Amino acid sequence: TVFADGDLGGTANATATSTATAVAAGVWAGGGNNTIANVGSLAVRAMPTAKAATEVSGGKICITLPFNLGKWCGSGGDGTGTSNATFTADAAGIYVGDGSNHITNAGTIDVLAAPEPDGPSAAVSGATKPATLNTDVSSVATGIRTGNGNNTVVNETGGVITVEARALPT
Repeated sequence: TVFADGDLGGTANATATSTATAVAAGVWAGGGNNTIANVGSLAVRAMPTAKAATEVSGGKICITLPFNLGKWCGSGGDGTGTSNATFTADAAGIYVGDGSNHITNAGTIDVLAAPEPDGPSAAVSGATKPATLNTDVSSVATGIRTGNGNNTVVNETGGVITVEARALPT
């Protein structure tokens, strides 16, 4: 959280930026000629967490003077807040690079790419001018991901692949 105070004629500008990236793979093999067989269970989760928040103040300030002398009010400043939150979630059950790869799935592969904000992903409070809120989300979930090359992918009878890529929860 970023704080800025613009009372008494000052200007308060606050910008908060938060970036979270999660990359996950159940099996990760580089380029080459890979042979991979999944006969068990793979549960892969990429769930980044982030929050960007600013608290700004601006506007007129008034003070009640002692001894019944009345009230004094100073000129007001402006409070402007900007919050930017970026989430990147990338999950693959099996990931291989370029080459001649042979991949067989006879088990289960369950893949989830789901950002998890810590409260509101982008928030501004106390602004006297319009606030700017930006939330960018990229979620990619892949059961079996291959690079370039002569690849063979077989999902055998009984092999189960489930994938889910989510945006931010509402």
